[in-house]
Amino acid sequence: MSTRSIPPLGVVAIAVAMYAVLLALSAWWLREHRYGPVEHLLRRLTEGRRHR
Repeated sequence: MSTRSIPPLGVVAIAVAMYAVLLALSAWWLREHRYGPVEHLLRRLTEGRRHR
């Protein structure tokens, strides 16, 4: 098995890319839904109806 590792700058680049993706997904979700995805799911499970 190889013991190659990611250099520190690579780790920062991956983190920034992941942050950008999550930011875009968050903006998309909140344009369509009133609540975040976890709160949306919990409300649906506990109240038994859909929220918008």
